[in-house]
Amino acid sequence: MLTPEYLQRLPDSVVELYAQAEADILADMARRINGFDLFIPSAQYQMEQLEEMGALRRDIISKLSGLTGKSRKEIAAIMQEAGVETLSADEKIYQAAGLVGKSELSPAVQEVLNAGLQKTGGLFRNLTKTTANTATRQFENALDRAYMQVTSGAFDPNTAVRSAIKHLAQQGVGAITYPSGHVDTLEVAVRRALVTGVNQTCLQMQEARADELGCDLVETTAHSGARPSHAEWQGQVFSRSGKSRKYPDFVQVTGYGTGEGLGGWNCSHSFYPFFEGLPRTYSDKLLDSYKAKDYEYNGKKMTEYEALQTQRGIERKLRRWKRENIAMKAAGQDTTESAVKIAQWQTVQKDFLSQTGLKRQRDREQIAGWSRKTAAQASGSARSAQHKANRYFSLSGPEENLREYLKEKPIIDLLEQQGVEYKQRISEKEIIVSAGAPKIVSESAHAVENRAVKTDRADMTAERAQSFVDSAKLTLYQPERQTFKFMAEDGYAVLNFDHKLVTAVPQKWRKKYDDYLEENQ
Repeated sequence: MLTPEYLQRLPDSVVELYAQAEADILADMARRINGFDLFIPSAQYQMEQLEEMGALRRDIISKLSGLTGKSRKEIAAIMQEAGVETLSADEKIYQAAGLVGKSELSPAVQEVLNAGLQKTGGLFRNLTKTTANTATRQFENALDRAYMQVTSGAFDPNTAVRSAIKHLAQQGVGAITYPSGHVDTLEVAVRRALVTGVNQTCLQMQEARADELGCDLVETTAHSGARPSHAEWQGQVFSRSGKSRKYPDFVQVTGYGTGEGLGGWNCSHSFYPFFEGLPRTYSDKLLDSYKAKDYEYNGKKMTEYEALQTQRGIERKLRRWKRENIAMKAAGQDTTESAVKIAQWQTVQKDFLSQTGLKRQRDREQIAGWSRKTAAQASGSARSAQHKANRYFSLSGPEENLREYLKEKPIIDLLEQQGVEYKQRISEKEIIVSAGAPKIVSESAHAVENRAVKTDRADMTAERAQSFVDSAKLTLYQPERQTFKFMAEDGYAVLNFDHKLVTAVPQKWRKKYDDYLEENQ
């Protein structure tokens, strides 16, 4: 028999191999999307997209095929060790029951072990193909989405690329797509395949050994935090044949042999031989304690299973934002949002663990490529963002300031690149800025045409527009047009980033702007 703790830690070495591959594949997809020309005609786009998809698929197959040999050796060692561990524990029980144990594996048991190794190895070989297909499809969908957003005019290329990468990072690299549409990431698929494969093989070895020694009764293992459906039968004695009048049918009650039952998908339960007269491992009191609501979080009472599910959810969020941070960095995109989210979820995690008393499981929040240096950079970026947020905004608190800053950051960064300071948003279309008094270098055709066709703008020359700029009481940035509106007492001038005059309009000062003058002078 294998303990739940043993099962949960056994896949770490193999998962680490594939986790690095997943991180590399995601970074590769991000770089490809970032470097793709989203302004090309539709026919050319389809051709170049197919080329990119083909190249990506070949790279994925090459990368994962290279892991096949390494993983096969790891799996064989893990399976052999687990098999010995299983039968060694069982032999002690057989000896206590007066049955003679064997130190070596019988042919029947060895055959089960070999079959389990072949089956699990086959699952890993299949992962190469399914991952290449699923990940390539993810890439295709992400690129299609970005292309449509840009060609429709809904988003600029940078925003569309960031959105595509964010979506990929949220999903993770898909390995298996189920009929329901649910997608397992490569890391999840690897962990599940190994834990399930090893556990099922060892359980079948136990069955073969029990058949050899004529053992009908088994006692299932039990642990706190078990899923509710499994908590109903854990720690109980059952009859393998179903013929016992005292003990219930093992297969019927536990679902042994099915994906949902004992030894099924990601199940940590096992069983071991039981003989009348030997002591039970789990008392009713102990089993009841596993179901107790001993945990509390934000005033809510929770069982250990519920608490662990909440903890797993927090860990998934941390991995999701770490993936995005690494992917954005690989694509040369800004990583501030992901850095802030990581810091926020780390705060949530710290508070949750403090309230519940559960231990932090660092391996479950870690992803490949997330080094101490990367963590320090993300932490520094989050602190810098909070500092800037508090400088730019004075809302109801730091969290609100940060939320607004992240929303406005693309505009703030764009303005800073032009030497312009973001001051205050006053509407969806207008932001107060400090832009100085730039010199007009040229005029647009629109400005010249306005002077010619609109009588009230006949004298709106570049010189007159410059006077508006020089005496402006308030300067507004218009994000949709990427223009600056310099507002003086008797008119305003609109300039673009290149200091070209877009238009100039004679207009008396509007009192609605008076409230913004004092705080933005």
